Amino acid sequence: MIGILVFSIVASNATITHNNILSCDCTFNEDRSVDSDNFFTVNVIDDFGNPCKNTKVIFTVNGKNYTRYTNSYGLAKLKIRLKEGTYKITTKALKDSDSNFIKIQNTDTLLKTTDMVMTKGENKSFESTLTNKKGKHIQNATIKYKVYNSTWSKTYTVKSNKYGYSSLKIKLNPGNYTIETIFPGNNHYKPKTVKNIITVNKPLPKVVKHIRNNIYFNFRSLYTTKMGLGQDTSYWCSCNALQQSFYHLTGKKVSESTISSWMGGVGKKGAGHDQINVAVEKFNKKYDTNIKIKWITFSGLGNNRQERFDALGDLLCRENTALIIHDKYRYNYGHYESLENINPNKNKVYVLNSLGKKLDSQAYCGYLEYRSFADMSGYIAYSPAYSSVGVLTC
Repeated sequence: MIGILVFSIVASNATITHNNILSCDCTFNEDRSVDSDNFFTVNVIDDFGNPCKNTKVIFTVNGKNYTRYTNSYGLAKLKIRLKEGTYKITTKALKDSDSNFIKIQNTDTLLKTTDMVMTKGENKSFESTLTNKKGKHIQNATIKYKVYNSTWSKTYTVKSNKYGYSSLKIKLNPGNYTIETIFPGNNHYKPKTVKNIITVNKPLPKVVKHIRNNIYFNFRSLYTTKMGLGQDTSYWCSCNALQQSFYHLTGKKVSESTISSWMGGVGKKGAGHDQINVAVEKFNKKYDTNIKIKWITFSGLGNNRQERFDALGDLLCRENTALIIHDKYRYNYGHYESLENINPNKNKVYVLNSLGKKLDSQAYCGYLEYRSFADMSGYIAYSPAYSSVGVLTC
């Protein structure tokens, strides 16, 4: 019970011998849905401290009189239903009276919200739940959502449902926005405002896949010697694989010597994954692109060989994805390779082999090599690196 008052009104049945009234002011929290026992209570007793039963008590508050009668314990109660503010209350019993002040405070409120991240075009809404401090849902409350950034602002008004829930469907251009969820308050509850951030990302590019007759095709490659299929030195396979990847993703052909320089100069020991990652960063900086590279395991693509090559093919055929395979070529030495297509019908991989015959003392012609799933998976199984598949996306 909140704010119970006890008045001591001293009286006799016929003659009042004392006029001592012990009382105090009080404060109530006005929340009719929860704190329903907000009563102003008085206790009427006689000279000997005995309760006065069935005694008429008049409460005067806010200009109105309310009559109540004491119970067997000498108690009389007046239920308080007032708006926020301070009120004078006068109590009369028998020939005694006294005045006090009642202060009504609206109940604190809570707004539950979270930051939001979405992609433009997604069907998403910003949500909030309004409760009092005890977790009781506040229904049919006015909720305002103010959404803004440095150049734009708009406010929307909705109502909370019986669960205190409300939402605002978000249709914004890519960027960062502030959203203020505002409960302006009412006769029972205090106002509340919370701020959150809405991040709207650009939509992902539409994934175009090149699949014909259940064969996964590389969208764009350097597939002839004249185009640059072969690697320029016996140890620049990483440079050649990156050259193929950059060409696949952007249509730009970068020389192997440039790619080698981006990796700090690739020598006879070849290049590691970290050096390849650095070359991707250098390409992005030079050509203002956003290519990302991630190294994954071949075994993680499926539960068996067929599933793994199907999953690899699904990556290979995408216009926004390029692959670098790090294997143990002919089971003899570490090698980076690119793929032209994957044919599950015949369980074969068409490899953009950067070796083969030599053009001169350094450069290779390169050639297209059909390789069985068994041979290819064997080469990958003996790869110098655990994560043997480089996946480049843009």
